[in-house]
Amino acid sequence: MEAANLMKSQLFVGLVLILSVANASAQLNDDEIKSRVRFYADKLGIELHGPGIATESSVQSFRRVYFGQLSCSIRKTDGTLVVLWVGQQVEQADLGAEDFGDDEAAWSLAEGILRTLELDEGRFRGKIIWEDAKGPVGVNECPYVSCSFVPKPYGYKVAGGNSVEIAFRRRDGALFRVSSGTPFTYERPNIQITEEQAKAVAIREYGGEPGDWHVSEPFYTTGVNPYVSDEIRRMAENRVMRLCLSVGSPFGKVTVDTVKGTLVYKAAPPLAIPTKPKLPKPAVAAQTTPDVAVTPTPSRLPLILGSIAGILAFGYFYTWLRKRQ
Repeated sequence: MEAANLMKSQLFVGLVLILSVANASAQLNDDEIKSRVRFYADKLGIELHGPGIATESSVQSFRRVYFGQLSCSIRKTDGTLVVLWVGQQVEQADLGAEDFGDDEAAWSLAEGILRTLELDEGRFRGKIIWEDAKGPVGVNECPYVSCSFVPKPYGYKVAGGNSVEIAFRRRDGALFRVSSGTPFTYERPNIQITEEQAKAVAIREYGGEPGDWHVSEPFYTTGVNPYVSDEIRRMAENRVMRLCLSVGSPFGKVTVDTVKGTLVYKAAPPLAIPTKPKLPKPAVAAQTTPDVAVTPTPSRLPLILGSIAGILAFGYFYTWLRKRQ
């Protein structure tokens, strides 16, 4: 029995080692990753200097490379771009400068970058945001405009994966940042629940009545929260998104999967901090102690009059006594 268990353990360890070696061999080395950075920089017309420095990223599947002020994160498995940051900091010329153009000019510039990097297929205009300077000169990020492009699988909106954001410095349109979301695939729509059933999930979590809740248009998303079903968790691990419904009200917000009706995401609104009410100060004359007998304070006038009478009587007696002598 012990020999059989030992053999099983050895086989398991051997399998783990084989899988580890296979996984490592499937990842790009630093030279290959630097080559990918040079590829993207060349397409964007960015001149790189020096050999580049490769470092670990906060995400294990990424590798970060620095070429001077340029920072680029690459996926180690396939060499695709995660984020390229040119390092534009706040300069004196940024303060009070006019923008290089309007929304349409920014979209046009961003779409040119999108085509250059061959990321335009299946992506459409999303949001445009104009950001002001976030710090003093020489610190933090310069004022920039950000354009995001999102996919619309089967005509539905997407939250997260496969989106691309391109940002430019506001004063002259110089490239500031390019970031690309994690690649996902999308499950074919298969809506099996009604809006009323989705509201029931929300009410179960936060209460209220059906009329308190409103349901948004279906959208694709994924869930990695501890309360999601095993099926949704496995889909997230395999980078597959499912069509969901968002249900919101003043009580909170939930996201419900449209196939099984399970919870994908929930968020309660921030709680208001209660304040202690200020009570008016009662009038002094009105202060009494309830249910306690109050004994009135006796007047001192009789005592004073009695003392005076005693003094006068003593003076009269003393005068009479002197006359007798």
